[in-house]
Amino acid sequence: FISGSVTNRKYIPLPGILLYVKDPITQKTLRILKTNPHGVFASFHPLPLGEYTFEAVDSAKNYMFDSQNVNLTGESNAVSFISRELLS
Repeated sequence: FISGSVTNRKYIPLPGILLYVKDPITQKTLRILKTNPHGVFASFHPLPLGEYTFEAVDSAKNYMFDSQNVNLTGESNAVSFISRELLS
């Protein structure tokens, strides 16, 4: 199972962020998760062990995120995203 959180640079939770879990080779989307009002997401359907690419997307386009490659090993699989806001 996968869980994690999404925050801005001030560590304020970001609700409504979509997380695309992709196969790193084919880039096929395997799961789409969404953060709750506390910026937390979780998958209740397990993925096979292995490496995946996580892409966080803010549909309002207020926040940008770097993709992350995550190796699911069967241990605790927690992923954290911190936004890259543009400085004005």
